[in-house]
Amino acid sequence: MDHVKSALQFASDSNALEFKNSILAALQDKVQDALHLKKMEMGANVFAEKELEDESSEQDQIDNEENVDENL
Repeated sequence: MDHVKSALQFASDSNALEFKNSILAALQDKVQDALHLKKMEMGANVFAEKELEDESSEQDQIDNEENVDENL
């Protein structure tokens, strides 16, 4: 947000180079934030899928075990 405020100040001062640099810095911050959030989202999805796979494999093992009472 500071970059945008600075950019507005530079625009009112007719300082084109600093205006451009402030806008680019603001965009870079936004992109970095978006990438960080996407990485966190993807990481959470990977762990959620792993937990689901573990639960289903445990259930498969339970289903495949022989019932001891049936063999008596």
